[in-house]
Amino acid sequence: MMFGRTEYGRPYFVPPDVPAERVQALRRAFDATMKDPAFVADAAKLQLQVDPMTGEEVQTLVAQLAESPPAVVARVRAALEGAK
Repeated sequence: MMFGRTEYGRPYFVPPDVPAERVQALRRAFDATMKDPAFVADAAKLQLQVDPMTGEEVQTLVAQLAESPPAVVARVRAALEGAK
């Protein structure tokens, strides 16, 4: 739970009321961008590591985190608050 964000980096989210077909269009556009040769070349030029996940993969990870037992959430919260 504490390291979940390292799995999905900087995700893009949309509100829950966005139509499914729009979500799919956004996901496919993102996937295409991540494979675009010009984008990949620019990222390499800037020495950026690009290791994208699909929207479906991120959605699965977020759903798994959301199902964390309350006791685990409380322990993680207490550990993080104690680290301040």
